[in-house]
Amino acid sequence: MKLSYDLENILFKLLSNAFNGSISGEVYKFGDRPTDSTKEDVVIQTNYVTQEYLPQVGSSTLYVYIPDQLVTINGIKAPKPNRKRLEQTAKTAVEAIRNSRIDGLKIIVDNQVCLRDFDIKQHLTAIRLTWNIQTF
Repeated sequence: MKLSYDLENILFKLLSNAFNGSISGEVYKFGDRPTDSTKEDVVIQTNYVTQEYLPQVGSSTLYVYIPDQLVTINGIKAPKPNRKRLEQTAKTAVEAIRNSRIDGLKIIVDNQVCLRDFDIKQHLTAIRLTWNIQTF
């Protein structure tokens, strides 16, 4: 049976390859991202994975952080989402998941949304994934 750690390791490998050199930061497992990071980072969190039967099902969320850009509006500088980078990185993550081929596993992209993190002045894309696991 797969554990949440197994799912995070699979996603970590997939996304590290997909984002290799294309973001200013790193791919992290949940809890490992530096709290003061101002870089483009990807965080992987597994929400749950069932344990007592096959197929196992589970859910993970990818958080793709992109620093805001300062834009001058009426002479006032204000942080605004870097929509171009948000879109580019979301596409990279979704394509990596959709193009993955892992025997006995199916990863489905459920939904995606852009969020704002007021505390760190960054926007992020949250991508919810569902797992269907047919193997031990």
